[in-house]
Amino acid sequence: MRRYTTKEVAQAIGVGYQTLLRWLYAGKLAEPERMILGGANIRLWTKDDIKRARQYKVKGYDSRRSRKKAGSSEKRK
Repeated sequence: MRRYTTKEVAQAIGVGYQTLLRWLYAGKLAEPERMILGGANIRLWTKDDIKRARQYKVKGYDSRRSRKKAGSSEKRK
């Protein structure tokens, strides 16, 4: 079974690496399996983990992403 790094997952779902880490630290996403590789503790994501992250992005993140109020797209003079 193929495993993915956090950077690969962030790129695959279209968010920044730091954003994905923030979601993990805040407990918004379940922590994927970890492995010590060459002295580094890395997260190994499965396709199911990626699916959950993508679902969170669509349902919980995109809806709150914009800070602009509706109708504020007019340019100020």
